Amino acid sequence: MLSLTEFQKNFGTLPVSDTLVQLLTFQDTIPEGAFYAEGFQLCLLQNEGIRSYSEDEEFLCSLIEFAQAGWTGSTYALWINEPTKSLEEMPVVVFGSEGGYHVIAQNIVELIRLLTLDTEPLVDWEKVSYYKDESDCISSSCAHEYKAWVLSTFQLNSIETTDEADDSIKQAQRLYQDAFHNWINRYIPERT
Repeated sequence: MLSLTEFQKNFGTLPVSDTLVQLLTFQDTIPEGAFYAEGFQLCLLQNEGIRSYSEDEEFLCSLIEFAQAGWTGSTYALWINEPTKSLEEMPVVVFGSEGGYHVIAQNIVELIRLLTLDTEPLVDWEKVSYYKDESDCISSSCAHEYKAWVLSTFQLNSIETTDEADDSIKQAQRLYQDAFHNWINRYIPERT
């Protein structure tokens, strides 16, 4: 069980967003060892995963790594692209364990909805996708409870197909992907 005090360490002097506090509260209601979205878990990271991309302080101060995105070490982070905005409004990016980084949600609430597909992201240098084959997929043990919580808390229906997930990601990327890549290329050399 991750306490709010521990989780706060990811955010330094910034307050944890109210939405992430709600998600952490939900996460603490499920049994230990159970999952509500495949490979996902809020955890204490303190930007350790993204340090493998760059140690530059400006880079690290502009990202808040806050959750495990998959079983192999991919992580989610908030990109602080406009310091005058609240953390609730910051885009969410995924950093792949084998490389690659992409905008996947316009904000935390959109990530929460994306997680209702109950599959982990497939991240490489060129793209990110959330693929789910309904014919042979086993749901996470608390996926049903999570979907009900998302509906009751945010009045959002679950994402049920890969196409729906792709559409959600494309909307976020239309708004932020080019700016994110221009920004991150200042710290990480572009791959050729």
